[in-house]
Amino acid sequence: MPALLPQPDPDGLLEYSVVYTDRALNHMSQRFQGVMKDISRLIKKAYNAKAAIIVPGSGTFGMEAVARQFATHRKVLVIRNGWFSFRWTQIFDMGKIPAESIVLKARQVGSGSQAPFAPPPIDEVVAAIRQHRPEVVFAPQSAMPCVPSMAISSSTASPPARSGWTWSPTMSTS
Repeated sequence: MPALLPQPDPDGLLEYSVVYTDRALNHMSQRFQGVMKDISRLIKKAYNAKAAIIVPGSGTFGMEAVARQFATHRKVLVIRNGWFSFRWTQIFDMGKIPAESIVLKARQVGSGSQAPFAPPPIDEVVAAIRQHRPEVVFAPQSAMPCVPSMAISSSTASPPARSGWTWSPTMSTS
């Protein structure tokens, strides 16, 4: 993919990331600092707060933070619904985060080497939640249009109650 700009921060510092060299701001540049100050100002205004803490990072950074916060030493269930769902397993394995990880795999919905995949049927997801009683369910939504709509009723598939947590009565991936 060609670069969007000749240099994303023409008056700032070069970014030496091996991945984002043509489209990321160096976190020490004046332009990046300006963006962060603007975000901080907007957050403080929106929440009527005196201070705000913003921790910049990649998507994987955010996923690992979620995994460590909610899945450490817990039983988790990962629903395979595309390539993005494999990232949860990579993060869990790398960090030895959950006590146990159960994976419901996607199914090929056709024949041939190029046949598409679909997430496990919702009935299997509900049955797995009932059987294994995971403390956290990871059902990532890919940006790709390959995941059909599904809904989970809170009366049939609610995870164990946790203090301070609520279960949404439906989950839609459409």
